[in-house]
Amino acid sequence: MSNATTTTNTNTQPATPAIDNGRKKKGPAFSKAEDVALVKAYLGVTTNPTVGTNLTEEGLWSSVVEGFVENCENLFNRDVSSLKSRFNSISSRCQFFSASYAKVYAARKSGENEDDWYEQTCARYVDFRPANSGKAFGLKHVWDLLKVEEKWKPRFTKENSEVEVVGETQPRPVGKHQAKAAKSSKRKRPSEDEDATDKESLEMVRAQQEIDRECNAISRLHVYQEKVMMTHAIMSVNMTTLSDEAKYYHKKMQKKIVEEMKRDQEKEKEEQRMIENVVEDVEDVEVEEEEGEDDSEHE
Repeated sequence: MSNATTTTNTNTQPATPAIDNGRKKKGPAFSKAEDVALVKAYLGVTTNPTVGTNLTEEGLWSSVVEGFVENCENLFNRDVSSLKSRFNSISSRCQFFSASYAKVYAARKSGENEDDWYEQTCARYVDFRPANSGKAFGLKHVWDLLKVEEKWKPRFTKENSEVEVVGETQPRPVGKHQAKAAKSSKRKRPSEDEDATDKESLEMVRAQQEIDRECNAISRLHVYQEKVMMTHAIMSVNMTTLSDEAKYYHKKMQKKIVEEMKRDQEKEKEEQRMIENVVEDVEDVEVEEEEGEDDSEHE
């Protein structure tokens, strides 16, 4: 018989959480190393075109757990439920942070850089309530990994001055999560940790949608301001200093601007006429109602 001995990884803790009064006790908080290992494992599966698109949810998380174990040193074994809960929290918070970052970027000032925008976004994140309740972001170690992926990247104004509308061109994964949660309401009630994560995700999505709307409004304002400045520059040019070709170009542009202004004025007049007609119709209805009331009183 062989004298082989079995070794045990002393850094590995029990995979099953302890039970206290019929409820699972929460394990220790996730470390930065565990967060990074979890995100890398998730991206390693979902960004693999030959694997991620063909997996069921159970298969997805089975693969994520395997990747998490491979990526993580000083492993504290986590069950699938705790990994899902942690990743959902990371995902929603990073989505919210990216939306805030895009808003800060849209209002950027000359001389600022990425470090400045990050610090300003952190301040916005802490100040936003009730979603964050004064808590610091604290997820830069995983946001740096997620911010380059389509689902979590900040949405900036396109270089051609067209505004990229957040949430209208790309599906939101958290939205699908909420839809699934609604369908499964008749199933077994989730654990308190999962319940809290769902509420947090919903608050983050609502807050992110509001920030998206504000960000898009700021971006559209910038585009409008640039257009006004360009129009003013073209209309104010001194023709005597230009070459024949430049004169021809600017005259064409000036004519186009004037024609566009006339069209806008006609459109405004038409809208005003429509408003006046509606007001007159409403006033006529009110008069008829008053006359009808008077007739009924006389009867």
